[in-house]
Amino acid sequence: MRRRDLLKSATFAVATQALGSVAIADEPLPAQANGTKRLGKIALEEHFMVPEFVPYFEETYPNISPALPSLALAALQDFGDHRIEVMDQNGVDYSVLSLSGPGVQIEKDTAVAVKRARWINDFLAKEIQKRPARYGGLAHLAMQNPAEAANELERCIHDLGFQGAMINGQTNGEYLDLDKFSVFWERAAALDAPIYIHPGNPVDHPAM
Repeated sequence: MRRRDLLKSATFAVATQALGSVAIADEPLPAQANGTKRLGKIALEEHFMVPEFVPYFEETYPNISPALPSLALAALQDFGDHRIEVMDQNGVDYSVLSLSGPGVQIEKDTAVAVKRARWINDFLAKEIQKRPARYGGLAHLAMQNPAEAANELERCIHDLGFQGAMINGQTNGEYLDLDKFSVFWERAAALDAPIYIHPGNPVDHPAM
């Protein structure tokens, strides 16, 4: 998949209609003949958080400065003027949002993980709908059940207009190259859906 294809989705179609052609990294597209504004920087790892997922997020605290959580939570939970202002100050026209932390991938109850993944994706979709010209999304998936994760990925791509998914490298000690995950990778390939693999703590160390 070419880098410029990453953001071709239902949600991004709204953004390109509003802002013009796309430029990703060092592959700018030709200028628009009609003079419409071109889309500039696209931020791909822009996290968010909600109160319901803070207990999962707290699992990352041993990795970071003790002062950071109190500063980060307020910023991560903002989808409004402050986030947009920071984007504007840094020349970012479009942010692809994803849940911060391991999320449901450290949930021990698979049914709970599947339910909460669907809930947070619906939540993100509603926030994106408020500012479709500025925000996109990466799906959050419960990899404990690869078939359900594949179904949720397809729903997020087709129904919610997300650009792909972000997953962590291991789920309760199971790594992504196990045969059980083949059904997920096959669906991702069929959907031509980018999968952003985010680093996570290995199971035998509290921090890395």
